[in-house]
Amino acid sequence: MTRKVISRLRQLFRLIQQGFTLISRRLSGRDPQAYRLLAQQLVDLDARHRQLQQALAAERSQVQQALADRTQVQQKLSEHKRQQQILTIENEQLKQALAAFTQQQQALTDHEQRQQTLTIENERLQQALTEAAQRQQALTIEREQLRQELNDLYDYSGRELQKLKSQIEALQKQAEDLQLNIFEVEDERDALLAQLASLPPETPEIPKTRQAETVEISATKADLSKLHLALVGGHDATRREVIKELSTQYGLNAKKCIELPPFDHGSLGKSRIKSKIQHCDLIVIITGYINHKQTDSINRLRDKGALSGEVLPINCRGKSGVVRQILDYVA
Repeated sequence: MTRKVISRLRQLFRLIQQGFTLISRRLSGRDPQAYRLLAQQLVDLDARHRQLQQALAAERSQVQQALADRTQVQQKLSEHKRQQQILTIENEQLKQALAAFTQQQQALTDHEQRQQTLTIENERLQQALTEAAQRQQALTIEREQLRQELNDLYDYSGRELQKLKSQIEALQKQAEDLQLNIFEVEDERDALLAQLASLPPETPEIPKTRQAETVEISATKADLSKLHLALVGGHDATRREVIKELSTQYGLNAKKCIELPPFDHGSLGKSRIKSKIQHCDLIVIITGYINHKQTDSINRLRDKGALSGEVLPINCRGKSGVVRQILDYVA
């Protein structure tokens, strides 16, 4: 804008100078006073022109200075904008840092709250642990008391169990004795019935006591010291009493006597049976108290000739009947 003004002023001064020159040419020959006045005005005008040029130069300098200032301002403005951008970036960074700090502060607050909660929980657990330790101590004392009571109970139970075992053994002995007595009575009954059935109607009945005495008198004549006897089947007490009676009264060697319990008490194979009884002189089978399988095994061994002795089946179950039939067979 300033440059355009200066250019127009220059053009105006040139036009004025041209006008004065033309006017001076025209007046030079007509009016010298007017010419001088015009020349003076021209001088004044030239001085004014110089002043204007100086003013223009000063204005130009000011404009240049202003332009320089403007450039500096623009540079400062650019720097300011750059600084503003940097500040904006830093502001964003600060916002992010502030947000992160806020999050960390919130996390720290949450951590402190959790720490407080854990502290409270720890105190509660410590209290519970203390109570548990007290309960454990009480339970230990109670356990020791219970252990002592249990030991006392074991001792008492052991004594009572021993008493019961003694009572059971006594009762079993009584039961065996009763069973033997029952067997004896049944055998005596069967023998008497058989004798009564074999007597003629006119023959007087022999008293029981006289019959027993007759059997005992005839039995005392037997000598079983060389007999190798095997008792198969029958009740344990029956076999035991039979061996005792034959060994004490009739000289039977009890060490050479072989006992084979029924299959209900102990299972033996055919080979085991053979190895036990094959060298016996007399094999007595108490058929009223034995398993048929065992009887069949012995009969098959006899039929094959694997047994050196005789097989005597007896239908009695009591001691007296078994002893009587063995003595009758040996006699």
